[in-house]
Order: sequence, then C-alpha cells, then structure tokens
Amino acid sequence: MRQTCSFIVYGRARPQAQNRSMPLMKAGADGVKRVVMREGTNVPVMLHPNPRDTVNWRSDVKAAALAVFDGSSGLLEGPLRMDVTIYVERPKNRIWKTRPMPEVHCTAGPDRSNVMKSLEDALQGVVYHNDKQLADGRVRKLYCAGPGHGDVRPRTEVSIEVIPA
Repeated sequence: MRQTCSFIVYGRARPQAQNRSMPLMKAGADGVKRVVMREGTNVPVMLHPNPRDTVNWRSDVKAAALAVFDGSSGLLEGPLRMDVTIYVERPKNRIWKTRPMPEVHCTAGPDRSNVMKSLEDALQGVVYHNDKQLADGRVRKLYCAGPGHGDVRPRTEVSIEVIPA
C-alpha cells in the first residue's frame, strides 16, 4: 500500500470562507420572498456559501492530488503528517538582488489557517478518509521568487505521509 502523496497546486491559494450563513429565501405564490423553514419545525434552512474562486481552487487541489494518487490501493490509513508550503505572489516593491533568492516568509494574506481548512476539506475522501487523521505537519508561507530566480508562480506544495507506528 502506498504511504505517501506529494503534489503541487498552481495558482493563488484560496482560504475557507468565513462563516456567512444566511437563511434560504423562496418566493411564494404572491411573489413575496419568505424564509424557508425545515419541515415540521420553526428552524430556517441555512445556506453556507463559499466564493466561486474557493470552490474552483478546491477542485484544482483534488485534480492535482488525483493526478498522483489514484486511490486504487485505498486511501491513506492511520495518523498522517501533512507538510504544506504556500507560495504567495511577491509584492512589486520587494526585489531581491541576491542569487539564489533568500527564503522570505510572507506576512500578507491569505490567512494560513483558513487556507489549511480549505485544503484539508478538499482532500477528504480523495487522499484520506477524514481530516481528523492529520496528526502532525508543518505549514509555511513564503514569497515566490522574482523573475530570474526560479519559479515565479504562486502555488501550494503539499506532501502527505503516513506516520509509522
């Protein structure tokens, strides 16, 4: 059984949307919109929308994972370690003249923990059964290299491995 999975997702990492719940509204026969209630209760049906770019990025994550991990031998089992490096686009006013470019940690958005929530949810059922299996790992946020210093594209590098017993 395969014990590791490593892949790269190109494009800006998209964080999990903050909780923006709203009740489902539906127009009645008279044309007036009303809150839809759960059958037999006074509890409204709630929507928890994610922005389209987050949904698209999650699809890219799944596609990149499936390209290297087909799951034919089953999903990863047991405790897992997930190491993630998020490369954020370099601000135009940050220029590095040294070669190779130094590793510069990013303090700008997106929020690291929200990106991890989005990433963990996207990989659930694709690489592992449940994100509760993630027991260890490292998350880093770095600026991309500038032109002439290597890969300049924003990307997310993910490495998942089973922690031996």
